Amino acid sequence: MKRRTPAATSLVEADAREEHGMVGQVAVDELRQAVAGVALPPLITWDRDGIIRLANNAAAETLGLPLDEVVGKSLVELAGPVEDIERTINDFNSGRFVGVHSHRSIHVGGSDDRLVLATSRAIRVDGLLGGVTVFVPESEVGGLGRDPRRTWLDLVPVAVGGTDADWTIESVSSEIQDLIDRTSSEVRGRILLELVDPADVDELRGSATAQHEPRSLSGIRFLLPRGDEVEVCVLLAPLAVPYAGMRFALVGNIESYFPQQQDRIADLELRLQRIGAEVRAAGLLDTAETSAFQDHPEISGLSTRQWEILSRLLEGARVSTIATELLISPSTVRNHLSTIFQRFGVHSQAELIDRFRQPRNN
Repeated sequence: MKRRTPAATSLVEADAREEHGMVGQVAVDELRQAVAGVALPPLITWDRDGIIRLANNAAAETLGLPLDEVVGKSLVELAGPVEDIERTINDFNSGRFVGVHSHRSIHVGGSDDRLVLATSRAIRVDGLLGGVTVFVPESEVGGLGRDPRRTWLDLVPVAVGGTDADWTIESVSSEIQDLIDRTSSEVRGRILLELVDPADVDELRGSATAQHEPRSLSGIRFLLPRGDEVEVCVLLAPLAVPYAGMRFALVGNIESYFPQQQDRIADLELRLQRIGAEVRAAGLLDTAETSAFQDHPEISGLSTRQWEILSRLLEGARVSTIATELLISPSTVRNHLSTIFQRFGVHSQAELIDRFRQPRNN
């Protein structure tokens, strides 16, 4: 996979609803128990000064430090670029943003710096504003949900797709049906905004036009065929070619895929874990980054995992490498490739790659 210069990649703008997009308002004792109960992904919480107040063992292991040494350090001591982290803290404190997806470089104790994909959310702890950050090494993003300890991620559907400049959906992975009860073929050719509750349209439209940066919005309500609605987290990112369209990822509500929680601590743990699903979605936006995906409607209807495999194949990765990156077996990769070949009407990797080298037929 291509390496990125650490920089912010998507934001969640604050609005008049203070709690919109935030983890919530919690007591410090509740948060302490919830963080300790999250085995994965790596997780830290920090105060308005950027000082780490809580962390789980996974975060300490990733940072290469004892847990008691992580707590009390500042964010800028452990990660960079410093100016981007300071800007994020200031934006959170001012209420300008309540969340951010970013590529960061973390300083690993006794080792070289490591690139991670991070997602942060605002939170109020005992009434005081702070943040929660989940971070995953970029090399491990493709494997999220495949580690036996991370099975909850497999239960949260994530769909990826693309639109043209007029919001018309050109392609979307098959998980769209799990999210909004419509198949990829049903939504292809439709205006994305028309699938959203009219009250949320301006918020979604504004997130795509501001500053030409990827954005993320929690709680966007999508209209279901039977007349009710479902809340989905939406990540939007413009294509590299200006005004050519957008990439998008939709993340399901993790609470919908688990039994009703009977106590606040368990509910808070789920909300913290849900941020991990958003980290995976942000990584999938990178997977769907190439505009070539927009040029080939055949990809619509492939699964999100098949999008990932196709992206890596087009970057020159071998089957064995793809299997290692995604924490699946080579035979599973080949099975997915067989489905991809059938979808594109080809019989080999060489034919498939050649198809993507051909100019678009207008």
